[in-house]
Amino acid sequence: MKRLVACLLTCACALGASGKTAVETLFPEARVTTVANFGPGCRIRIARPEASEFSIGYRPEGERGGGALILRGLRLFPGEWILGLSCYPSDEEHVRNGWAVPASNGGWRSNDNESSLEMVRLNALSFHDLISVNARGWAVSVDDTTGDERFRQRTLFYCIVHGPKAICGNNDMGYLRDIRRDRRADMTPQAIRLLRSIEFLEDAPPEPLPEPARHPR
Repeated sequence: MKRLVACLLTCACALGASGKTAVETLFPEARVTTVANFGPGCRIRIARPEASEFSIGYRPEGERGGGALILRGLRLFPGEWILGLSCYPSDEEHVRNGWAVPASNGGWRSNDNESSLEMVRLNALSFHDLISVNARGWAVSVDDTTGDERFRQRTLFYCIVHGPKAICGNNDMGYLRDIRRDRRADMTPQAIRLLRSIEFLEDAPPEPLPEPARHPR
């Protein structure tokens, strides 16, 4: 009997280890550090997958800067996966009174308005605290509860705040039917990891955008 129990424990550990490896190989683990300048107050450093593309845009005429991290070919995510980032004043309504609100401890908490509480009751909303090296913010995952079940998705809304500026965005994290079949199809943990790697840096002049190509007449 003891030998059987030991065998079962060994098999369970092996399965756990193989499961961990499988999770890690679904998302590129090789990381590169990129500095992205989205304008005054929004120059950041982020640790992103080496296999990803990262576009950056900013114009000095007052237009908000932003960017998009793009990954293609993920085994459990159809099409391309995008993590969008945009620069906002941290006192804007959707930053401070949207899916999350400031908490008494200096952090953030889920907004307890009627619509959010209804989503919590349906087990369709989860709050995630974002803490990086010099910023703090929130991420809220929201599941579709209406419409054709084949196309219902999980969407992540997020803002990470540093002083007067915030980096915010929202993107799809996967189809709910895929996530129910295999939790690794949920990109939320990967997105949270990327957002927590953000470090705000001192301002610097943005790199000039390339001039549009001129076609000969």
